[in-house]
Amino acid sequence: MDRVLITGGAGFIGSYLVRAFIEKHPEDIVLNVDKLTYAADLHRLSKVENHPNYRFIQADIASYDDMQGIIDDFAPTLIINVAAESHVDKSIDCISPFLHTNIHGVTNLLNCIADKKDVHFVQVSTDEVYGPNHNNIPFVETDARRPQNPYAATKASAEMIVESFSNTYGIKTTITRGCNTYGTDQHCEKLIPKMIALAKANQSLPIYGDGKQTREWLSVHDHVKAIAFLAKNRQVGTYNIGSGIIRTNMEVVSCILDLCKLSSSGIVHMEDRLGHDRAYGINSQKLRNLGWSSDREFEAELKRIVSIMGA
Repeated sequence: MDRVLITGGAGFIGSYLVRAFIEKHPEDIVLNVDKLTYAADLHRLSKVENHPNYRFIQADIASYDDMQGIIDDFAPTLIINVAAESHVDKSIDCISPFLHTNIHGVTNLLNCIADKKDVHFVQVSTDEVYGPNHNNIPFVETDARRPQNPYAATKASAEMIVESFSNTYGIKTTITRGCNTYGTDQHCEKLIPKMIALAKANQSLPIYGDGKQTREWLSVHDHVKAIAFLAKNRQVGTYNIGSGIIRTNMEVVSCILDLCKLSSSGIVHMEDRLGHDRAYGINSQKLRNLGWSSDREFEAELKRIVSIMGA
């Protein structure tokens, strides 16, 4: 049995992770700590909110006093940090919240457990720490970090802090690097729900630049399955989590329009985002060698999301 502290559990990926632990590991006690920023929504957890093994505390991971008290009282055996500011556009407009949560918050959590050798710490990171993939060879975990936007820089910084605490204090740690994740209940600032909502409202669909930027797309179900697998098995080290499903932004939006039975005339090309990486791609063989696999097919999942959103 584990006592699992999940930070950011009211967010998109975090809420799926909370539900996965409650459903797949009913013997575990799960504490969700979330600041409840604009992207959080406790309604995502309505199915488990009354479960006897689920608890929720509203708190900021960057508050040392709050988190030290929570960790001392709850005595977790496993901490999975999903709490993060994650929207690249917002990081370009103002990096301060990203520094606060993604760097200071992570450092704070690690300070709280520096003397607790029985706690395993999982940092949920991103493939964006690698920077753009210029040669079409998927990145492996030993490749250098070369983040190219403010959000990615804060996540890369957090990874290095995690590694330094592991080396200095002997904390057992896991870092996961997931690719673009999608699913139902995702905040409308993200590409897929944003485009579905616009298509549903018969509004123009804006695409940065030529729309040929490529991303690897991973179902949130497969993503949290990987995180939980690594966490429960105490796999130390860094692991890419990818599906191998590569699509351009234009292909994703065109698929949404097809599912909504709309023409591509609604697509409007806008000035490209500052520092927009052209391509990402990761090699997840290290994780697959442990027995994990991604099972969700992209177009089928997209069809399901469009149906649920009523488009």
